[in-house]
Amino acid sequence: MAPPPLDSQFDSETKIWSGPPEDHDKSLHLGAYLLNVLKNAANPDKIVQIFYDTGEEMSAREMYQKSVRLGLRLQKAGVMPGDVVSIISQNTPIMTPLSVGLLAIGAVVSYLDENVVTYYKDERNDLRRVNPHFIICDASEVDEIMEFTDGQTIITFDKNDGKYQSIEDFLVDYEREEELIPVQIKEPDAVAAVILPSSGTTGKPKFICLSHSMLLSQLFRTPKPQTPYEYVTLNICPMYWISGVAVAFGDLSGLKTRIITTKKSTPELIIEITQKYNVTDVFCNATQLTGALVILRKLKEVLPSIKVFAAGGAAVPFHSVQEMREYVPNGIVISGYGLTEVAGIVSVEIFGPEGSVGLLAKGIYVKIKGENGELVGPNETAIHIYQDYLNNEPSRDLVYDSDGFLNSNDMAYFDDDGFLYITGRREDILEYLHNPVSSTKLEMILSSHPDLIEVCVVGVRVPIYYDIPTAVVVKSPESQLTADDLHLWIKDKLPSDLYKLRGGIYFVDSLPRTFSGKIKKHIIKMQAFDWYHESGAKIEDFKY
Repeated sequence: MAPPPLDSQFDSETKIWSGPPEDHDKSLHLGAYLLNVLKNAANPDKIVQIFYDTGEEMSAREMYQKSVRLGLRLQKAGVMPGDVVSIISQNTPIMTPLSVGLLAIGAVVSYLDENVVTYYKDERNDLRRVNPHFIICDASEVDEIMEFTDGQTIITFDKNDGKYQSIEDFLVDYEREEELIPVQIKEPDAVAAVILPSSGTTGKPKFICLSHSMLLSQLFRTPKPQTPYEYVTLNICPMYWISGVAVAFGDLSGLKTRIITTKKSTPELIIEITQKYNVTDVFCNATQLTGALVILRKLKEVLPSIKVFAAGGAAVPFHSVQEMREYVPNGIVISGYGLTEVAGIVSVEIFGPEGSVGLLAKGIYVKIKGENGELVGPNETAIHIYQDYLNNEPSRDLVYDSDGFLNSNDMAYFDDDGFLYITGRREDILEYLHNPVSSTKLEMILSSHPDLIEVCVVGVRVPIYYDIPTAVVVKSPESQLTADDLHLWIKDKLPSDLYKLRGGIYFVDSLPRTFSGKIKKHIIKMQAFDWYHESGAKIEDFKY
């Protein structure tokens, strides 16, 4: 399958990089656009959603009718334009039409993880921080969340004891509804559509407002295939992740057949669903791609239905992308770089050089700034800054420059061909004997070992030396790999002696992760500190 065209352009005067220009109608808001797509479907009977858990299917007509009914009933329940509505749920069949209905009537949709919403009992609690006007959740969750509410209207998905209105009751005879006229939003680039939590890798998540224009732009950022085909998509990411929102709305805008499930996302499940439904497009995280490779190697099977196998959420090892291409003979394997703050994709990597995260997507503008704030050109590594389209006042945790570009805090550079390289985050640069050591670079080298499924490199603080590079890794179940083996294997692959893993290599069954699946480096750093000092090791005795 031939890759779609991509491009990154550099303006030598402004020193700004840009992806292809956007060409969609920016006057629309997200809810109006999605509702219009469903209303005008060329084939209203086209199946646009399949619930894997039960086999339940939903056509474009049914999706439209349910979106209309829910929008109208929620208006009647008191939801006004600008009201924040928190949805606490997994990817159930009603999630997408509920989202479309809410967006169409001008509500701001806040997606919250049902496993996290009561985790913090103090001011850090998600409901207290978002402070929604309405809460939609399962009836069984009402009692648990009540202590974190302050008089908000509660609506349950299922029937309850009669105390609350329910989505289930709203949908009785939903086929009778005829039309919902979306509210007018004069400045869709300045009005929030969705509120999402950040990954929370460094502590409690921040909540990020994404405008209608940002999310609408995301629908058109993904490059389209040069040869059209009948899409069957699989993305098990929940809606409280940007990848879940972006793919759900993107699939709907193209009236693709989307498989959803509430089951735990595993490599085994991804392969099982792909084979059962002849899935054409898969999106997963880097760890799931690596895990799927382990299974496919063992089964000695390929996935012939796949046209696009995409992975993101973290750096995807180059060798894993190359190997996965052997198992998708009729498709392409892609990775890239994205951020919640820009509603998803920044760049897409298809057949680029090793280490690259690809070329810029549509509508993306990027600056690379030096330590003193000067803009730099190709092959100069510095701080990566991108532009987003949210005109609301930025969070105090985010830093904007005078041109509206947001500092991503990533170290990056472009090569002469416009490929973007992320070399790490500022906080991921270790300082060993007053020399910078990139933990990201070490992780990429370790990830190329076929027996390793997950890797994390941190610095263990030791007087005089400061950060000594230390690896915590997960190996495949059948592997007999030892720390000695890994030290010897990596020895000749390191950029310099500074990168030697003097803090040791520690094998664990799994890496601690946030509820959104990101590795908790601060936790691993504390664990590695304890393991190193408990071992009694001395840097002077390091033999590799």
